[in-house]
Amino acid sequence: MEYGAENARLIDCRAQLAHEGIAAIQCGAFHVSTGGIAYFNTTPLGRAVTGTMLVSAMKEDDVNIWGDGSTYKGNDIERFYRYGLLTNPALKSTNPGSTSNLSTNSAAVTK
Repeated sequence: MEYGAENARLIDCRAQLAHEGIAAIQCGAFHVSTGGIAYFNTTPLGRAVTGTMLVSAMKEDDVNIWGDGSTYKGNDIERFYRYGLLTNPALKSTNPGSTSNLSTNSAAVTK
């Protein structure tokens, strides 16, 4: 709010993350090993859960533009954007390198 935001919401994704994480562990999804030690890489699942839940909340607030503040040097913004499209097909992105971008000068997410 200090920097000009009109509204802020906290979206609690814990229950859905736990539910999906347990389901993934039960079926052996994302099972990999490194250095001979097995672990469950649930990062992709976390992106899907948080991405869809955040975009669903944004849609409730009539916000249809995704921007994550990234430096656009990675591909996470594209991953989150694509998951968001599952919830809101009208979603746009502020990523200047994306085929889905609004404009190459977009710097902020606005309503």
